Amino acid sequence: MKKLIIPKITIISLFSFAIMLFMFLGATDFINRYYYCVYIAFLFFVITPQRKFYINGTFLLLVFFSMSIMIFNPESHKTFTNMIRPFTYPICYFMGLNVFNNRKSSSQYDLGREEKNLRGALYLMTAGFAVHFFLNMFTNMDATDRNVVDFWTGKVMSATGQATLACLLVGIIAAFLFSNSGKKKKILAIILLVAIVWYNLVLAGRTLFIFIVLMFVLAFLFRSIVTKKKIFSTLFVLLLIFAAVLMLYNMNAFGIKTAFENSNFYDRFFGGKYSQDIDSDKRGEYKLEYLKHFFDHPFGGRNIYATVGHSAHDLYLDTYDESGIFTLIAIVAFIVVSLSHMFQFIKLKVASFETRQLVFCTYIIVNIQFWLEPIMRGMPWLLATYCFIDGVLTNVLKKEKNH
Repeated sequence: MKKLIIPKITIISLFSFAIMLFMFLGATDFINRYYYCVYIAFLFFVITPQRKFYINGTFLLLVFFSMSIMIFNPESHKTFTNMIRPFTYPICYFMGLNVFNNRKSSSQYDLGREEKNLRGALYLMTAGFAVHFFLNMFTNMDATDRNVVDFWTGKVMSATGQATLACLLVGIIAAFLFSNSGKKKKILAIILLVAIVWYNLVLAGRTLFIFIVLMFVLAFLFRSIVTKKKIFSTLFVLLLIFAAVLMLYNMNAFGIKTAFENSNFYDRFFGGKYSQDIDSDKRGEYKLEYLKHFFDHPFGGRNIYATVGHSAHDLYLDTYDESGIFTLIAIVAFIVVSLSHMFQFIKLKVASFETRQLVFCTYIIVNIQFWLEPIMRGMPWLLATYCFIDGVLTNVLKKEKNH
């Protein structure tokens, strides 16, 4: 009879639990105050015994990014919390870079353990966004239009904003389905996918459906390239699944056809009170307008927004309009560096394919999202979470290189 092994609870493990708990709460945007959670996590982080710190150029780049926001964005001058809020980005990166560093981990390198830590960080941050998404879903289960409210604020939150909460989850689902993740993870992925699709019919948005298809294609291609598995046999299976779903829909099995045709999504794009063309989207027009006025206001102040009347709906142009050219240069440089970290890791043959697929899908889906929404004003905790994940990944790459 096997003995039950109870993990030894230490002071360091308790501090680590507190750090990750508050990072998780930050990812949920707990009570609409994600930055409070980040700073509490940072407090536990700096007082953790035997903590080892190191910084790199990416951290300094993010500090420059935050200082540029503080200086050039008028919103940062209004209150003290607005002033310190931008510094959540370098803080999150710094914690990710060092949260799994202590004297023991430094002296005993184990790639398997580092991968486990990386996957754990990805799962935890994704779970935070998923909790927020599903809290909104349960809050708006009976909504008859797209004016759905946010659980934390009780105010109307845009459908695209609510869809953004699911982007990390879509990436994880794609990674689970297109890697050797095990039956339990695949079943969980299918259940989560069904829930996302159901709520998106209430939100009546296209973005999530496009994300799902796009990430499935990219995850499939990445798996095919890395593992050199037969593409056509997998495609055949996928076509069979698609044909089966189509047949079930036409038969109205489980009432799925009725549910779809009574949804806000169907009303929006196929008649009813919305009757919008499914391919109509003005975000491209807004981006072009921002580019036309690009050199008019190089030091921020949200002047282009005042002229155009809309956000550019991407991280880069909206950041430029709000905080100026130096902030734009800093965020572009950080994203380029972070993507280089992704490419370094997915080419790391000694790492498991499951972890490489997770990193690939996570980085791709978040960076696509950065081109679609005004992140800094609408969902800054997505960028903060991305900084934390990139810090964890950077630490894994550093340890593997040193080893």
